[in-house]
Amino acid sequence: MERTESKSIQVHPKDEQYFIDVMQHFHYNLQSSQEVNIRDSHLEVQSGKLYSVTESQRYVKLIFTRPSDFVNKEKVIELENEFLSMKYQKTKGTSCWVTGMIIFSVIIIIGAIIILINEKKNITSAVTLFIFFGILLLSGILLIKNNNKNNQKIIDANKKMDERKAEILGICNSLD
Repeated sequence: MERTESKSIQVHPKDEQYFIDVMQHFHYNLQSSQEVNIRDSHLEVQSGKLYSVTESQRYVKLIFTRPSDFVNKEKVIELENEFLSMKYQKTKGTSCWVTGMIIFSVIIIIGAIIILINEKKNITSAVTLFIFFGILLLSGILLIKNNNKNNQKIIDANKKMDERKAEILGICNSLD
């Protein structure tokens, strides 16, 4: 009887088929698949009040086996370890306070313009409001622009990782 080795991984349910397909490139065959749902309920005290908190976790446990000895095993294991160690970075959305700050600044600037048009005697306060909230508005725009620039770097890094993953799978296919 042939000796085998096994490996188990936990994946999100939507990624189950993807990982089954990927692991075949590393000479693994699916042995079993089990969906796991964990619910943990406990009590917490917050601000002097008692709350019931329920946390849930859902994943699929995949168990694979492969022969203990096959051609180019060392190289396949090296590529497998590299592939499985790659983690995608998540992009960051614009925070609510930045969006709120921009909306609030636009409203105040419109108010300052109305004051400038209607009341000539209050010109100093209107100009001060206009300048202060104009700076606030520009700060919000610069924060969003910087966030978009950082997100683009993350997207580019994730694309390079996808290319490397495809390259690894191609190398594994050529080793057979």
